[in-house]
Amino acid sequence: MIVALFAIFFLHIGNGSSDGGDGNGIQLDEDLYNRVLAHAGTMIAHDATITDRLRNGEVEALNEVAKSMNDSVDRLSSVLVWHALADDGSQGDDYEAYDEAEGYDYHCHIPSALALGFSYDEADMARSLHYFLMATSKKGMPHQAGMYNAGRLYLELDDPRGALAYIRACATLDQTHPAYANYANPQMSMAAQMAVKMAG
Repeated sequence: MIVALFAIFFLHIGNGSSDGGDGNGIQLDEDLYNRVLAHAGTMIAHDATITDRLRNGEVEALNEVAKSMNDSVDRLSSVLVWHALADDGSQGDDYEAYDEAEGYDYHCHIPSALALGFSYDEADMARSLHYFLMATSKKGMPHQAGMYNAGRLYLELDDPRGALAYIRACATLDQTHPAYANYANPQMSMAAQMAVKMAG
């Protein structure tokens, strides 16, 4: 009986495909999952399929609900959901890897890592940097806003070498990753290019 009281219940949220036991599934404790479902119920007017998508294990549906929770009064729950989606035990990329053109294989949800970077931005710069670095996966599409904000935080943390590496990566995303050139934000690229010129 006592063991049952202290047991943690996890509900498995898949990644939109068969998990196959590889550990890529997302786990939420029962209370958080119930809060997510309750909030999703308030979103039905905008998306009638949201609760079905959640129950089917669609990660993007979980992220949509987390964003909506963050915009409303339940920011803590949104951060917990983003942690469940983003955390894979890695430390994220680093600028030495960028300088040496090494790859980094981040398997979890990059938009959630980015959301956590913004969530921790003012309260904990080192933790914020950790999540922005995770969003700069090199084997997937490096997230340009993650690169820019990693560079910005490195500068605020008095690491100009790291700042320059990430701002340069942000400025040249369309050249270094031509397959993702359509995803590069022209204004962000231009701002980063100006920052690199000013630093050089």
